[in-house]
Amino acid sequence: MKALAAMGDRTSTRGQVLSGSSTQYVEEGRPLAVDLDWASRGECRDGPWRILGSVTDWTDEGRKMGKDLDLVACACRKNFVLAGRRDYLIEEWGSGTTTRTGMLDSSAQGVRSHDKKIRVVDESGIAVANCLYHITDVTGTTHQGLADKDGLCPRVHTTDLKTLDIAVGIKALERWKQ
Repeated sequence: MKALAAMGDRTSTRGQVLSGSSTQYVEEGRPLAVDLDWASRGECRDGPWRILGSVTDWTDEGRKMGKDLDLVACACRKNFVLAGRRDYLIEEWGSGTTTRTGMLDSSAQGVRSHDKKIRVVDESGIAVANCLYHITDVTGTTHQGLADKDGLCPRVHTTDLKTLDIAVGIKALERWKQ
């Protein structure tokens, strides 16, 4: 599970997440942090420094989301984001697997197959049944609907590694086509 970071969260060196450029917010209205947002380092006077957001399978307007323990790019390399809330947790299954074509000779090419199954969970890790979701891959293919009774969205298949843009709840509803 991944806990997403928001503006105002602390860092491991007593600093703070200074900006949140996401269009998504935690319950008290603080925006979520994305790749290249800013954080301070409490033990230095220099900065601020960029957050190196690492959630590649959940983006906001093309930018990776920032999560718990993402690196803050200050000189010491010991400063990490500490996500303070558990409003946004996503658990994922699936991976890239290599299969071979039907050819028997040594020139057979490897074919990559990727899939992801997303589960929406609340701050305590409990699955959120019947939660609205909207998933878009980089080709523009969308999947939308309600998560099942176990909080699971349908499996998304791609022929190569791709980033998925995922919205849940109200943000998902805003993205649904009319």
